[in-house]
Amino acid sequence: MMPVRRQVVELANPDEPEEIRMLTKGQLYDQLSNRLFLPEKNSKGVNRRYLVGLYTNEYFHVDEVFLKRFEIELTPGQLKKAPFVSLPDLYTKVNQMPSFHYYYHHMVLCCFYKAVDPL
Repeated sequence: MMPVRRQVVELANPDEPEEIRMLTKGQLYDQLSNRLFLPEKNSKGVNRRYLVGLYTNEYFHVDEVFLKRFEIELTPGQLKKAPFVSLPDLYTKVNQMPSFHYYYHHMVLCCFYKAVDPL
């Protein structure tokens, strides 16, 4: 005898606004991504509850237009990236710290190498 799969009837969540109850996560994401700045669809934390919260203004969000306007208004001086810090330069700077900063010296090196938890 073959096992029979039970049919699961998914009912729309009555707590959600009526306009989006029957939309899938992908459809809701596509609708919101047209006007909001969102992380990638498959990012951790981007689930239906989060998207519904964005739709109902429960969570903070940034409109795509405002973000693009901010990027356009940046001056060339504000677009400069911080210079690359090489490992020998970092080690030299940390070694020049006073000896009473030994704990912070150790913590900085451990965090930089991510070898051990400094605490």
